Amino acid sequence: MKKISTHILLLCWLQAFFRINAAENLLNGECITDFDPEMDYFPDKVTVEHSEYWNITYANSYKKVTVTESPEVSYVYYFLQCGGKCTK
Repeated sequence: MKKISTHILLLCWLQAFFRINAAENLLNGECITDFDPEMDYFPDKVTVEHSEYWNITYANSYKKVTVTESPEVSYVYYFLQCGGKCTK
């Protein structure tokens, strides 16, 4: 039960963090209007320093957050920049 509570707490924190800091990554406070797949739309990046339970990686227009519950179970979330497109 403690693992589940910790997992839920972490997800709530991640959601709040990205909601609060979302405007910092918008260009001039706006969504992307002329998408360029070569442009890095996340100039300010989060780094994981003291956690074993989540990780974040960036593409030019989206971030991928992996939350690890156990060695066998993990959850992957993609956060697309407003107005962006998923590219590989």
